[in-house]
Order: sequence, then C-alpha cells, then structure tokens
Amino acid sequence: MVRFSVVNTRTVSEKTKPLYDSSKRVSPAIAELKEIGNYRHLLAQLIRRDILTRYKRSFLGVAWTMLNPWEQCW
Repeated sequence: MVRFSVVNTRTVSEKTKPLYDSSKRVSPAIAELKEIGNYRHLLAQLIRRDILTRYKRSFLGVAWTMLNPWEQCW
C-alpha cells in the first residue's frame, strides 16, 4: 500500500499574509469624502476659476456674489 503525504507548499510570506476583513471596511461615503479631501487644493482652484470667469466683466465683480443675496434680504 502506497501512502501519500501532503506537503505544505505555502511559503512563510503567504502564511503571514492578512486575510480580508469586511468589518474593517470604510463606508463608501467616508471613502469619497477622504478622496475629495486629498484633492481639496484642486477643488478650490477650480471653484475660484469658475467664479472669476463668471464675473470677469461685471462692474462689481466677485463682490456681487455676496451683495446680491444680502440685497434681497431687505
């Protein structure tokens, strides 16, 4: 009778490899907010560029974005 023994073929690095744990997963909304935080400088630059180009030829310029809502309160 021939007996076969099973040889462990896993290396040391494979044995210490961590398993995926879904309970440690961050919610998608928090992950998106972190991603926005990583690009906050780009986002601020794009918003600034949009406002400046929108009111470029206006007499009051960017100040109009603040004055117009304030004026409507009175």
